[in-house]
Amino acid sequence: MRYLLLVLPFVFVACTSNRYDARLLQVDSLQEKDRDSAAFEQLKRIGVKELSERDKAFYYMLNTFVRYKLYIPINDSTINNSIDYYMREGDDEMLSRAYLYKACSLVEKNELPQIATFLKKAEVVASNTDNIGLKLRIKAMMFIVNRKTNNNQKAKEYAESMLPLARQLGNKRWLGLAYAYLTLVNANSNKEKELYYYKMFEKYVPYLKKKEQADYYNNMSLVYRDMGKGDEAETSLLKSINIYPQHRSYGTLAELYTTQNRLQEARELWNKALNTKDKRLRSTFLQPYAAWLHKIGDEDEAWSLAMKIPFVKDSLMRVQQTEMVKENQERQDRLKRELEHRQKIVVLCFVIVLLIMCAALTYIVLELKMVRQKKVLAEDRNRINELQATIEVLTQKEGENSEKLKRARKQMEKMRENLAQKTALGKKLYEEIFEQGGKTSKWFKKDFEAFCEYYRTIDPEFFVMLESTYDRLTPRQVFIMILDHKNYTEEQILEIMCMSEGTLRTNRSRIAARYIPLDDK
Repeated sequence: MRYLLLVLPFVFVACTSNRYDARLLQVDSLQEKDRDSAAFEQLKRIGVKELSERDKAFYYMLNTFVRYKLYIPINDSTINNSIDYYMREGDDEMLSRAYLYKACSLVEKNELPQIATFLKKAEVVASNTDNIGLKLRIKAMMFIVNRKTNNNQKAKEYAESMLPLARQLGNKRWLGLAYAYLTLVNANSNKEKELYYYKMFEKYVPYLKKKEQADYYNNMSLVYRDMGKGDEAETSLLKSINIYPQHRSYGTLAELYTTQNRLQEARELWNKALNTKDKRLRSTFLQPYAAWLHKIGDEDEAWSLAMKIPFVKDSLMRVQQTEMVKENQERQDRLKRELEHRQKIVVLCFVIVLLIMCAALTYIVLELKMVRQKKVLAEDRNRINELQATIEVLTQKEGENSEKLKRARKQMEKMRENLAQKTALGKKLYEEIFEQGGKTSKWFKKDFEAFCEYYRTIDPEFFVMLESTYDRLTPRQVFIMILDHKNYTEEQILEIMCMSEGTLRTNRSRIAARYIPLDDK
């Protein structure tokens, strides 16, 4: 666990894209400057419900990481929303960061296999990006995890892979951290390399943050302690405390002094280590301090501290439970909103489909009605044509005064009146054009069809000629031919149809293309 602390100062990734909510960018800026408490307060003032889906994904990432840095219990499920969102969006850089923060959220539980899994996912996805800083941060944490699991060879590979990236980035701080790691992995195995990397690290110490420098010496003390080099371990810890005093360093040095029977100094350091608001850290040091007091015979104080341990752990657990309950409630609220949103979408889709079906059904009914109407009109026209032929025969055989001829003409006139009533719209449009000087600027296809059907009742001979001479003209083309037949000039046709000369020429050329040659008739 302690080796993991070295990664705290630099695993964060600043998001400066103006695509996100300004308040979230401010939080990111604050935590980048290690102003984590201010960042957390800002996060608490942001209402998650008001955020867009994209900003929510960013919010959960920042909330997870800031909590990690402040040792505040984390509901690691919220970061899963960020992972899911960036997977859908195909944003490799943000997805890699989400995996990285997911790994951070598991540090408290010390779930090293899962931490390594998510870091590996972050590493693979980050390889598709040009963000060298992101790649360095992932490799740095992979180094820490492998050190924690005693996989020194793999840790060494990650430390060595950091050097070329740091040089490519041209960042002296990262170079210093890379050399610090290489010093750690060579401390037990290669004295010559350890000395070389330590000297290189010393060159870059001024470029590191104070806490990073302190963490390095704190971790070197653990290496020396494990090697049985107490003096070197003490020197490193004193350097760490001198650079950036931390309660954890006090506790580590206190443990070292207890093994050297430096009782008074150990007691002072234990008290400094326990003088922290971090309940988790207090819980870590209370037990070894109480055990040490018992060992040196200070039973009263040992008993007093031992009695505090359950209360501190219980307090820590209550805080964790409170945070977990809050996070779970927020998650349930979010799931409820998402479910309601999906239900609304389903209802909306159903309504849209229903409207489309109604529109389609209406269209089909109208089309069928129009087809039936055209069929009836066609039958009426055929009947009129038959009567016309009968009238011509009777005129030749029996003369104009024939009773049969009069009855036939009367019947045909009646049928024409019925046909005219059925084509009332066409009649209205006919009168609008030829009697009122109207125009076709607002006509639709059905209007041209109605006009043509009505004109057919007036001049059936013209339509017989037209249909025998041209192959399937459109209603608009038939309208032009009717105007020609009525001896309208080019200028009059252009004015009636509200079209340009070019458009009229195009229509005439298309009409000519439909002419049926005499040989084909």
